[in-house]
Amino acid sequence: PSNSILNSAATGSGAISIRADNAFLSPSARQGIINYLNTTALFGPGGGFGWAAGAPLPVFLSKIWYDLVPDNAQRREADAYRIAVALDGDFDVSGRNYTWQLSANQCGSETSTRNWGVWASRFNAAIDARLSGGNPVCFINIDPNPNNNDPNCAPINPFAVGNVSQAARDYVSIELGTNNENVVNNYMATLGGSLFTLPAGDVGFSLAYEYREETARFTPTAASRAGIGRNATPVVDQEAGYHTNEMSAEFLVPLVGGDFKFPLVDSLELNGAYR
Repeated sequence: PSNSILNSAATGSGAISIRADNAFLSPSARQGIINYLNTTALFGPGGGFGWAAGAPLPVFLSKIWYDLVPDNAQRREADAYRIAVALDGDFDVSGRNYTWQLSANQCGSETSTRNWGVWASRFNAAIDARLSGGNPVCFINIDPNPNNNDPNCAPINPFAVGNVSQAARDYVSIELGTNNENVVNNYMATLGGSLFTLPAGDVGFSLAYEYREETARFTPTAASRAGIGRNATPVVDQEAGYHTNEMSAEFLVPLVGGDFKFPLVDSLELNGAYR
């Protein structure tokens, strides 16, 4: 996670506004900033901007956070599987042999991604720390509005590296992620053999039926669905699917061949197929 002056505030990762009464701003640093501002044409006396205790200073902090969330890595897990079953055989009717086959298979994949994100509203509350009784506290707990109090809010020190407390880390961290599932079901039946015999040979046929179903499901985690991360964009569940019924027929009619010969023609067959 990072905060940068290059990002807009709407993204939740814009630069951090530093107030004159920030609880973690040392007295010498605070006075140095104020002295500098008072000597500039814009912020000094008659400069037009001015500043007051408790108001944001025209000072912004960009920062890369190495310890704001428990883990900065994204975890991805993918599993795939396939189950297939097939039966086949043959039988005789009126001296003719027929073959059959039944098959069913299911294949699918499940993928999940997880990463720690920053709970935007809580970060904004924790980063706005003031002194109360000599101790840094979240301003929401000491401002005039009692309706926004949060006893779990732990103030964050934005200065230096490695000083985010465990309480603050727990307060602003939220696990984000998605789950993806794809499933394909396929069932098939075939029947083939010979219908009758012509002088050139047996008339053969093959029939087939296939049913195919595909479904896909995209499910974000509760936090991603609620849009409480920095971009504050809810991720919507998605689910869809379709199925098909397919039928096919093929036939083979021998016209010339076997015991039936024709001048200059050794073999001639009529082959047709429909799907």
